[in-house]
Amino acid sequence: MDSTHEPIYSSREDDPKAETEICEFIVGLAEKVDRLQDLEVAGDLAGLEKQTQKLAKRARDLGYPMLAEIAFLLMEVARENKPESAQQALVELTEVAQRVRRGYRGAA
Repeated sequence: MDSTHEPIYSSREDDPKAETEICEFIVGLAEKVDRLQDLEVAGDLAGLEKQTQKLAKRARDLGYPMLAEIAFLLMEVARENKPESAQQALVELTEVAQRVRRGYRGAA
């Protein structure tokens, strides 16, 4: 299987203290990505930056460094008012978010 399609697991998945937080994060992840896509389509880069920052920090805290890294990149290009770069980063973030969701107990 191509590694770009393999599920992504939390580095904290064996931490019982993080289990509920990870579950809540995964359950709301698709909706968060949809909201980011709506902001990008609307050209609201300031809103995109703000919402992406929240997602990046939460992903980092819950053990999803790849998702966090892409979210921080998206945040940065939104801050720099680069709509084309924001769109490209959002496509990548969407793909990684799908892999993260697949990695959580096989959910999709």
